[in-house]
Amino acid sequence: MTAAFDPFEVLGVRRGATSDEIRTAYRQQVARYHPDKHRGNPLEDLAAAKLIEINRAYNLLSHDPAGVDDAPARRAPRPVAHPRADGGMKVVRSIGSIVALVLFARFGLVFGRQLLALVRGLAMGVLWIVRASPILAVLALIVFAIGSGFATWSRKGRG
Repeated sequence: MTAAFDPFEVLGVRRGATSDEIRTAYRQQVARYHPDKHRGNPLEDLAAAKLIEINRAYNLLSHDPAGVDDAPARRAPRPVAHPRADGGMKVVRSIGSIVALVLFARFGLVFGRQLLALVRGLAMGVLWIVRASPILAVLALIVFAIGSGFATWSRKGRG
């Protein structure tokens, strides 16, 4: 059985704390559990979940620090964006949707789905490489550029 959500305990402040104390505790907790500080760490997902909890507690306490017991009934907390929502993913999804429509119009549904899955997999692989190691991504781009330049140069030499 889970315990009731206690925003004072989440932020580590006493009941009846001032708004300045609540704000200070909130900023300390956010600095401690922000997902950017835990990138690549096995505890990254736990830090993201903790940050959502911290935001919920701060929303409750910053609107009604005295009477928190009935605050959720009067006012629901503001929705908090998922900390891992990357803009790059939105771009990949948008481009994927456009590519899917073009492929569907040209080749039909089955081939379009298969090709879209391939393109999406390649894009996710590239995004993973960039996130895992920017140096590796730059090296891969250099190798690709040299390889494509060599292929172009070798074709010109044959003709």
